[in-house]
Amino acid sequence: MDEFLRKIANETAEILRKKMQNTTIRVVEVAKNNCDTPKCGICILKDAESETSIGPVQYVDDLVWNLGEDPEKLADYLISTYQETEISTDFFKYDYLKTVILPQLVSKKFNEELLKTVPYRVYTDLAVVLGAWIPFDGHKGRILIRNEMLEAWERSFEELFEIAMNNFWTIDKTKIMDSNDFEAVLDKAVLPYFYVITNLSCEFGAARILDFEAMNVLVEKFDSDLIVLPSSIHEMIVVPKNELETVDIEALTELIRDTNNATVDPAEWLSDHPYIYTKNGVFMSLETP
Repeated sequence: MDEFLRKIANETAEILRKKMQNTTIRVVEVAKNNCDTPKCGICILKDAESETSIGPVQYVDDLVWNLGEDPEKLADYLISTYQETEISTDFFKYDYLKTVILPQLVSKKFNEELLKTVPYRVYTDLAVVLGAWIPFDGHKGRILIRNEMLEAWERSFEELFEIAMNNFWTIDKTKIMDSNDFEAVLDKAVLPYFYVITNLSCEFGAARILDFEAMNVLVEKFDSDLIVLPSSIHEMIVVPKNELETVDIEALTELIRDTNNATVDPAEWLSDHPYIYTKNGVFMSLETP
């Protein structure tokens, strides 16, 4: 962690403790997707709710970027934000989150540190983690279910995973679009025709690849295995294998990596190589040695 940001966080937290009554102020470290080092943040909780470690976090690097390095100014902003957009910690409790948690795909290779802090299930060389939407100031914020949450709730990952997969089928839906909507994004010489699989909001929709019913619809339509390209954590690109003259894994890998580097935020990378979904319903990596 950046020691400079940690110093600003600690100084800001001390000012907050002096100015804010009946609150608990914490400086926390949070591992983020595709990030080698944890981000430093400040969490404000009411004293009556401080027995739980779960609450909204404001990240110090974002605060410094937007407001500068003065801890007094940062503290005043956090106080104002807390008063104007106070988030009920009910949204961070099990009874609420169990109604909105959903599976989310992340890279295992890019997330060694993150996966030490969250429960997950291995899916080839990807990881299925659990995420949820939290209402915030008229918008939505995304949180990951972390190990300390399971401990606080006295729940197992298996129990929450089952709930998340039930929500996967009931509160979210798979959206399939064809390549006519994406002609400017990918090299049509490499991919003459493809589908994009995501969810209705097109956010964190790559996990819809777990929708075997939707995948099997494409398998049956083309009577073919499906080549799967990880566009980002938000969507997957699917190409019927028999629509390609040859399956050039090196060319597809280069296409994915070039697209990642040119158009995808590194925080949203999912993988850097292709996969295959077979007619038998098996999902496998096509990474070259």
